Amino acid sequence: MKSLLIVLIFLTLLIVGCGDTVSNQLNAESNKERADQLQDQNDELNRKIAEQETIIKNLKRDVVMFQNRVDYLQCRIEYSADYVDYTGKKLEGADEKLAECLAIDIH
Repeated sequence: MKSLLIVLIFLTLLIVGCGDTVSNQLNAESNKERADQLQDQNDELNRKIAEQETIIKNLKRDVVMFQNRVDYLQCRIEYSADYVDYTGKKLEGADEKLAECLAIDIH
């Protein structure tokens, strides 16, 4: 009877121990799947961030380009208003002002 009790206790401990091992294995697999999902989400977010950074960089470049165009047009307006008379004759300093306008990078 004592041997049977020892065997039952041993089997109970073995079953409980195996249950914990199986439970731990299932938790590990679940955690691995979740980690893989989170890594995929992280990769996708990083890709989207890179796309947005490219868009921002291009927008900044466009803003500079348009500002340069505005500066160029303002310079040409000043040139026409202040350095060329109504007949189209260049006044003093016209060549310098035109060179200043042409030096503005609009491309």
